[in-house]
Amino acid sequence: MMVGSRRTLQDLAGKRFGRLVVSAFAGRSGKHSLWRCRCDCGVEKAIDATNLTSGAIRSCGCLRREALSKRSQTHGLCETPEYGAWCNLIQRCYNQKHSRYADYGGRGIRVCQRWLDSFEAFYADMGHRPTEGHSIDRYPDNDGNYEPGNCRWATASQQNSNQRRRQSTGAHSDPAKPFLGPRRSKEAGRGRNEY
Repeated sequence: MMVGSRRTLQDLAGKRFGRLVVSAFAGRSGKHSLWRCRCDCGVEKAIDATNLTSGAIRSCGCLRREALSKRSQTHGLCETPEYGAWCNLIQRCYNQKHSRYADYGGRGIRVCQRWLDSFEAFYADMGHRPTEGHSIDRYPDNDGNYEPGNCRWATASQQNSNQRRRQSTGAHSDPAKPFLGPRRSKEAGRGRNEY
């Protein structure tokens, strides 16, 4: 028996095909019989009987859109601070045009291959950032790479105590004391830097 041919017409009303439930016969289009269907998402559509019974059509189109969306979405965390931190640490280490490259990639600091290849791996190792006041910190080895075991979410005060000392060159050089930069005067009314 051929479903939907001019000679024979099988009643499909009330039957389910994937997400579609057939409600009534909708008429003919040439040699094809059309059936009014309601999708689980709420859309109503007239669909060819042969496409329904063969399984070629299982929804109003929402199933295909969902599948495409899932394929293009990897982790759904692109707008998070964790994703931003991951992108920034890669840029600092590998993009020579990044403003902080000299302090990271220029010093030989790299990102482990596991994290370089996958944000999901970085997120699995580092987890959710505890608060807005936390950022990524290389600890215990500030000169080490970004990798599991050498990174943590740290507060600004934790990061300040984990900074490398910078040696100055020129007029302020003193081999006995590292130059830590200008110091603001504590006296009221004085706005210039002391060295």
